[in-house]
Amino acid sequence: MLAKNRRENLVTHVKEARKLVEDAFDRALVGLGLPKNRDPLPAERITNPAKQVTRKAVDEVMARDCQAGGMSYVDARRRYLEHTAFTLVNRVAALRAMEVRGFLPKTVIAQDAQYGGLSAWARDILEAGTVEILGESIAVRTADDARLQAIRAACIAASRDVAIVFDLQDEYSALVPEPAAVKGLVVELTETVTAYDWAADDILGWVYQYYNVPANVEYKVRNRRRGYKMTADDMIVANQFYTPHWVVRVLVDNTLGRIWWESIPDLARKRLGEGGSNEEIREEEKSLRRICRETCSYLVPLPDEQRLGWWGEEARTNAEARAVAEARKRYDATVIKPEQGPNPPPPNVPSREWMAVCELKIIDPACGSAHFLLYVFDVLRRMYEVESEPERPKPTEVPDLILARNLHGIDVDLRACQLGTFNLYMKARLAYREITGRDAFHPSKLNIVCAGARIAEGEERAELLASFGSTPLAQELAEGILNNLSQTAEIGSLLRIREQFDPLLRRQRYIQGRPIQQSFLVLVSHF
Repeated sequence: MLAKNRRENLVTHVKEARKLVEDAFDRALVGLGLPKNRDPLPAERITNPAKQVTRKAVDEVMARDCQAGGMSYVDARRRYLEHTAFTLVNRVAALRAMEVRGFLPKTVIAQDAQYGGLSAWARDILEAGTVEILGESIAVRTADDARLQAIRAACIAASRDVAIVFDLQDEYSALVPEPAAVKGLVVELTETVTAYDWAADDILGWVYQYYNVPANVEYKVRNRRRGYKMTADDMIVANQFYTPHWVVRVLVDNTLGRIWWESIPDLARKRLGEGGSNEEIREEEKSLRRICRETCSYLVPLPDEQRLGWWGEEARTNAEARAVAEARKRYDATVIKPEQGPNPPPPNVPSREWMAVCELKIIDPACGSAHFLLYVFDVLRRMYEVESEPERPKPTEVPDLILARNLHGIDVDLRACQLGTFNLYMKARLAYREITGRDAFHPSKLNIVCAGARIAEGEERAELLASFGSTPLAQELAEGILNNLSQTAEIGSLLRIREQFDPLLRRQRYIQGRPIQQSFLVLVSHF
């Protein structure tokens, strides 16, 4: 975890990095005929072929936001600028985090005098004088050019595993900043932000939180205006809080940890097989409970569990005294006295069947940078280790199994989803290296989903609804779905599209007195 004094240092540099990069991309947009406070220059007035291609890509994103998000040109431009700037800062931060862990073949962010004030990757590109990026051969003539193209080349290499973060063909990568701005960004994130800082598990979460500080201040100013209505983007900034690690542990230990704890008797029997004696099973349970408590140290014991001595003799004595006092109180309050007298009933603790760990599904419906899921990863890894022999996978398979089978996350914020995906990837890659001593981890699947879709309200919507004109029920269903989806950017995983289907279908059956068409059932099954 990043120490408080190091976080205080980080916040200053992240805020400066944001300003530097946003200013650079603002100038790039002006160069495309997209000024901040004036109407845009008609695209046909752009004569440079390369700028024409970039302008078209930017126009498409801004037009979508204007149509689906109901934004003005000024707001759509601001949104594009913010997302483009964050994409670059996030990539540089992510590459630096990979670099300090030895996940890159050579340095790409850290500058060194032995490489002429460049990274090893940038020095090699400068000496070569050219580099191929996305099938295009790019001439490299200056140190600043080399620094920028080294970062882009490293993004291509990293995108094979984490495309959501490093894909240079995504919509927020069309603009290329001034190379000098990239140099300033690298300085901000490396000069006093140390390699030790970048090695902290939570640093990227803090980078994102501090990056949004200026946006949060701006939102609070807007929100004080009479009649101001919060937007989906405002909601992301206003509700961003980095959960303290102890809160994460309390919640995970008393949900997933509780499932593990209550499954221990069944797990002990499975580990020993049919030949295990009662004494052996008791000893096995004792050993498994010790492992569970060491892993989930915030697990809260139930009173009857304390009475059994699982939390030590002092806890057992105190719990038994409380049980006796409560039994005496109930005894005195009843008219018909129970047969057992004022004695408490024997301890009764819940138990459950042990489920194969690969079948456990854990979802964080507002996952942010995956702070909860990162800790869940640690707990699941330990659960795999104690699983019975027939069900236990090979240790080398566990990191990928956790990502592909166990962990799921949803968020309305694409930037948070990028961070969450990358953090889980890093966690699994480190675990794989620890297990194998090798650095050849490639995840088969990552289950972080962005629910921040924006549904257009223009001609395409009208055409879609008109296409169902001959089937009123289908048209009503489609309209209801689109209406609900229009709230996706605000409420994300809280959206409940299916809830309206059953009443509509029941009404159709009632009116027509016959089953509805099979095509409608197929339509419903997709949601």
